[in-house]
Amino acid sequence: NFSLVNNSAGAVVIYSVNFPRIAGDSYISDAIGVAKPKKGFFDAVAADIEGFDKSKALVIGDSLTSDIKGGVEYGIDTCWLNPKGKEVPEGMNITYVIGDIRDLLNILE
Repeated sequence: NFSLVNNSAGAVVIYSVNFPRIAGDSYISDAIGVAKPKKGFFDAVAADIEGFDKSKALVIGDSLTSDIKGGVEYGIDTCWLNPKGKEVPEGMNITYVIGDIRDLLNILE
């Protein structure tokens, strides 16, 4: 379940984690017909957002295999919500790693 939030800098934030929806539109794999991390899912989301710009997007997720892998492969910055402090897998090019969702505020400033 993906949602979008526009911050004051105009960045589009795409997140998929187990916390309450903040605001914006939701994008659900089943409704789109393409599962994460497939490119088609991100293509559908990008096509639906007027003026979508990868350089102003951030995928925030708790799943390395769908959220983060999908964002990395699509060329979007990623933020892994890692509350258990797991080790980042070798070769996984994650832009940010946070242990608490509140840490996201520091990234979005």
